[in-house]
Amino acid sequence: MNTVTNNETYQNIELEKCMEEIRYGEIILLGMNLIDRDVPIIIKNALNSENHCLQLNENNLTFNGIKMLTDALKANTVLDELLLSNNSNIGDNGIEYLVDLLMNYNRTLKVLDVSKINLTDCGLVLLANGLKANINLTEIRLGGNNFTNGGIKILADALKTNSTISDLDLSENNLTSECVKILADALKYNTTLKILDLSRNENIQDDGIEYLSQVLLDDNRTLSSLKLDMTGITDHGFKVLCDVVRTYSTLKCLFVNCNRLITDACIDFLILTLQETSTLRLLGMHYCYLSKHGRKLLHNQAQHSQVRLELNQE
Repeated sequence: MNTVTNNETYQNIELEKCMEEIRYGEIILLGMNLIDRDVPIIIKNALNSENHCLQLNENNLTFNGIKMLTDALKANTVLDELLLSNNSNIGDNGIEYLVDLLMNYNRTLKVLDVSKINLTDCGLVLLANGLKANINLTEIRLGGNNFTNGGIKILADALKTNSTISDLDLSENNLTSECVKILADALKYNTTLKILDLSRNENIQDDGIEYLSQVLLDDNRTLSSLKLDMTGITDHGFKVLCDVVRTYSTLKCLFVNCNRLITDACIDFLILTLQETSTLRLLGMHYCYLSKHGRKLLHNQAQHSQVRLELNQE
């Protein structure tokens, strides 16, 4: 409950009680309807020498709250994870404060989650400038925002020279095959990105997969995990991916869950891939359009393979 006393001193009794009960190390304040006026309470209780992770996902913070938080983080040398997803009023103004913090003050923050905070290309430009300057972030989550091809182009240009980001989440951003072509071009030059999440971008489809696969076959040798759930892949696109899996030297995890156009027509090709791959360790194929017989064939083959195959039972 949020209250204001007669002398206008703001209190959030629920938050203060929660802060008292939280163990040091990781502060988790998810879905508590927190507002900007709660930020000073969080700063007072959470930003101490013990806490390395602050989770503020699914609240009602705005860019004003982010300004207060980043001002406090300028002197913080312990926090290395800041998770802000699903605060839709942070927007581009909020990312401006965060980038300023990372470029000019803070050298310890490694993980930043700004998924679903209503970022546009304008905010992505600011972030790209930070990436070009090699701010210390190693993982950034940008899922569920509002980017266009132009914004992705700016981000991709930054990735060509960035030497810190190893984990990038661009899921659920209405990316097209053209966006993937732009990103694939950046992967020709990037030597640090290991995990790429493009899930829930249903317009990537086979054309996008072909662009990405060609770069993985010809140029990139660092990507180890690729997430392509719900990206509109058909049997053709999946066969192209299988070619990559059989020959690509570093890919260990591939996820193509919920691509309903992947059918039994790819099973023979996939069995061959399971037999020949030397590096793949995990393949996620939940809720593709495979028959019970097809799933059984794959399970039988996986028992004789080094690959852990994840399939739904029904």
